[in-house]
Amino acid sequence: MVCPFCRYPVKKNAGNIRRHHFVHMPGATCSVSYETLLHEGAKVYLHRCLERGEPVDIFIDTITLRPSKTRRLLESLGVRRFSTSSKSVFKNDGATHLLERVIAGKVKPDVVSYGEYVAGGERDIFAWEIFVTHEVEEEKAELLRINRVPYIELSPIEEGPNSYIYTMKSHDGISFIDDDAIFDETVYRDNKADLLATFEKEMTQEVLKPKLEDARKSWEAAADKSTEQELERRIVLKVGEITIKDAMAMAQAVSASPVVIFPVTNIPTGSGLIDDRWVKVETVGCEKYNGKYLVKLNERLYFSSGLGMLRGIYDELAKMGVLKGVTAKEEGRDKIIFVGVKLALPLVERRGIVECSSILYKYTDHPTEEVIMWETRNKKSKTSGKYYMLVNDDIFVDSYEWQLKNILYNLLRFTTIEAHLGLNADKKYRVDALKISGLVQVEKVKDTLLAAMTRPSVVP
Repeated sequence: MVCPFCRYPVKKNAGNIRRHHFVHMPGATCSVSYETLLHEGAKVYLHRCLERGEPVDIFIDTITLRPSKTRRLLESLGVRRFSTSSKSVFKNDGATHLLERVIAGKVKPDVVSYGEYVAGGERDIFAWEIFVTHEVEEEKAELLRINRVPYIELSPIEEGPNSYIYTMKSHDGISFIDDDAIFDETVYRDNKADLLATFEKEMTQEVLKPKLEDARKSWEAAADKSTEQELERRIVLKVGEITIKDAMAMAQAVSASPVVIFPVTNIPTGSGLIDDRWVKVETVGCEKYNGKYLVKLNERLYFSSGLGMLRGIYDELAKMGVLKGVTAKEEGRDKIIFVGVKLALPLVERRGIVECSSILYKYTDHPTEEVIMWETRNKKSKTSGKYYMLVNDDIFVDSYEWQLKNILYNLLRFTTIEAHLGLNADKKYRVDALKISGLVQVEKVKDTLLAAMTRPSVVP
């Protein structure tokens, strides 16, 4: 007996401890590896089983299947691996199976299966490849595809003396995997008990789940209705407790008691406002004086601090919830700057809300974004020494004088504005406060109502 690789004599070891095997006679230089022996043994074993018509178990990992209904079903049932048979892979009982037969001109699979001849002299051809260290080369796989020869690549594991089990490594052209018939023919038959048990469990959950969900919704609806009814009862009781003083406070807030706004940088005390120095604002404009724009009221009145006045207006109206900031990208740059505001004015006379925009003219056609304002502040330029304004996270306020003029113009359209005149260091009148009438004091209404509704109840 000789070695099939080096043709050197071998002898059989058939002891009682180790598995029976062949070894080279002394003097042999054969260096065949275990991987080569595994490949050859698995190939010969597969061929022998095919020739005898004996089914070979093939394990298939679900992830190796192409996307299909079968794969989705198996994965949803938690099936990660299942077994099938070589008879399901190549269904031809009268086939001929040959070792390393050349097909398609120059392709030599490990095992080739030929089906019976059919009309026209054609035969089904199927290729079996054994994977140990090298997978099917791309060139070989391409030739098999071009010649329409389906194949399967199997990774072998020794199960016992001269016996192997196989795991599918890859495949191509096997229709039973692609058309989902594998479930009907093999998976269900071989895993019937497990699949039925899993299906029964999943189906029970599917039936119970919507019923439980409906019950939960019904309970929540009943609970919500009960809570709503209790809340309504308590509100009715609380409304009955509202005093004349509460009602007068709300009426005063709704009838729009004036909002007095001071410049943030120059806030006078309340006693500093002299009654006979309030004048009604009729017009607002912006003019250039000594290289600087100044906002002018009634053609003759200027602000003691235009920058501080803008900050005061923005802060107060933002706090009232009637103002949101507007930002845009600076022209020619990606820098975000503050370009104006959007107003939602709750007006007493109109008994409704008027919305309008106060945005710098050069940005009216630019993409803009609304922002909630929570902070304004001044900063002095290190180069020019002039003060400028920032909003929120250091967003630069462009052309604050024109923004002051624009928002006052919009407020004049819908409300009554009065300016308080204070004397500056040169004994000249300057506007040091503004009084806006006609806006519903929403926050005061809320505060009054909240105070009335949260007082300890005397009614059980």
